[in-house]
Amino acid sequence: MKAFTTYMVVVLLLSGCSTTLPINYIPSSSVRGTGIVSVGTIKYVPAENGQVAQNEFQKNALGVGKIYLSKDIASLIETALKKELVLSGFEVQHRSNFVIEADINRFYYDWIGLLEVDFELEIVFRLKENGRVIFEHNTFSHQKAPKTMATDTEAVRASISDCIDDFMLEARHRNII
Repeated sequence: MKAFTTYMVVVLLLSGCSTTLPINYIPSSSVRGTGIVSVGTIKYVPAENGQVAQNEFQKNALGVGKIYLSKDIASLIETALKKELVLSGFEVQHRSNFVIEADINRFYYDWIGLLEVDFELEIVFRLKENGRVIFEHNTFSHQKAPKTMATDTEAVRASISDCIDDFMLEARHRNII
């Protein structure tokens, strides 16, 4: 019982701290394609609504501290999407008739649990052709990781990869890309 009490005190003290996670996204797309595409506006909706900073995770209401990324979340998703497109065989240019946009509606990190952390990501992707939306897809990923900071960045990377891959696979399935 004494060990559990000590553990809870440590958890409570650490949950009041702020920390920054570095993320180095490495693409791993399973989709292949060709053509020219642009990446348009990527929005982190909770930050635009004033709920969190541009580089801050959403969190459990019981969490006291804040967790930040080393770069803005919208920029992270934009960079990851571009890397995945290039790896898949697409040519990413500044201007194209085909533009991918996205709204990041949830970028949630819950470290309150005793043994695991939860990470959730929800993104709505839109593919536009000549300014008109031709495809919209809502993606969601939930990752669990052991409660160590070393595995947190992998859970974030896995969620980003899941969401982008899900979007690209669905667009491929519908013969859009």
